[in-house]
Amino acid sequence: MSTSPFARALTLGAFTLLTAQHAFAAEDDNVKPPYKAAGDIVVYQPSSNVDPELVPYAESGDFKILYREGSTAVARSGNNYYCNAVKLPAGFDPASARMVDDFVLFEGKAWADCKPLDYSLDAGKFAALDFPFYSDGKVVLTVTGERIKDADGASFETLARNQAKDKNHYYFMASEDVILPYKRSASAYAPCYGWGNVDGTMHYEGKPRPDVDSESFTCFSFSTAADKHGFYAGGKPPQAVIPAGVNVRAIKPLAENILSDGKHVWFVGIEATLLTGINAGKVSWKETMDGKKITDGVNSWECTSSQTNDEPTCNKL
Repeated sequence: MSTSPFARALTLGAFTLLTAQHAFAAEDDNVKPPYKAAGDIVVYQPSSNVDPELVPYAESGDFKILYREGSTAVARSGNNYYCNAVKLPAGFDPASARMVDDFVLFEGKAWADCKPLDYSLDAGKFAALDFPFYSDGKVVLTVTGERIKDADGASFETLARNQAKDKNHYYFMASEDVILPYKRSASAYAPCYGWGNVDGTMHYEGKPRPDVDSESFTCFSFSTAADKHGFYAGGKPPQAVIPAGVNVRAIKPLAENILSDGKHVWFVGIEATLLTGINAGKVSWKETMDGKKITDGVNSWECTSSQTNDEPTCNKL
């Protein structure tokens, strides 16, 4: 069935009004989220707080979603193919196209989140790397489709989440992107977020942290690390609760937030606390309403992962 542009515009306007009033007809058998049907018209509306977009020339009677991942959907109606509400070029063939996360690739062309890229990609070699990086071995780009122009695709490798290097540069890509040249080495400390080592100097989110000791630096979790100066919560200054002479590399997690070097026991959450009096060889713990009770049978501490005002997160019982 064919519908005139004027009729389609009227229907879309009516659909927008219905959306605003939260008055919906029953879902069409063929049209599934993030699409909706208004009569024989199809609109793209990923959430109720955004206006629907008309999917041009799409008919609800033969509409079918072929791929959906993240914020990207590929669909078909008649001989037309769509990426969200964007009509893909004539000749698009889903059998020979590749869909990788929010990327659609076909015959050298590529779309990121359904926005066309202004450079070519090799669909056969295109792959997702550690977030937010992608590459086809020549071109390196981020999840948004932004090309990293100075990156050498042949030598590019990811080091951890948000961190990578090639033969010349270290990359930290997040809310603020940092690209640094290096001469000797570049490395990261997975699974810790943000920590890297560039030519022997510690960095956090790409910014130098010469106050951090690279020789003793140890990563425990996404947000917890330590060196001889103390424990780090993200990139904040160290909390100096590690006694002198402790081998930081001997510290191991016993449970979430509880760490020990075999002699001392720490609770590390928002704050890091040395649990004095706890015998590491006899330590045990149990969950409480607010956190953990940690004991060796003689001495006990109660710790929480949250903090009210400036109150300590651990208290000796």
